[in-house]
Amino acid sequence: MAKRQDDPRELDWNVVVESAGEKFRGTRGDDHLVGTDFADTFNMRQGGNDRVNAGQGRDTIYVGANLAADDRINGGAAYDTLVLKGDYSSGVTLQSDTISRIEEMDLRGGFDYSITLAPDIRHDKINLVVDATEAQSLYIDGSAMNFSL
Repeated sequence: MAKRQDDPRELDWNVVVESAGEKFRGTRGDDHLVGTDFADTFNMRQGGNDRVNAGQGRDTIYVGANLAADDRINGGAAYDTLVLKGDYSSGVTLQSDTISRIEEMDLRGGFDYSITLAPDIRHDKINLVVDATEAQSLYIDGSAMNFSL
């Protein structure tokens, strides 16, 4: 019996799709959450001094208006996004271990953002795209960093 060309059993199904990961939700307390090897979503908008180790996938970590210097957000491998949405006009200082392995920071919602980079942040470890298209204003202070070009 001849096989039909449009028979799905005969098609090459060599397609790579990254599976949706887990959805994690923090609390108002201090949380420590560990992600998976897939594209996880972390809702850390509730506050607290949180620890996130996102894992291997293309992860998104939402912190709302609650990113603080004592948080520890590690995106892990792959392209990871940290999303801020809230009033940061009074400022937040990013220490060397506040965020790591985050490739993109999205500043959302028409708010003012003031971010200070602490002196212990290594200039050779900064590889971050900041998307401030929705921000009302953005101020980044890296004057305390010690490096020369």
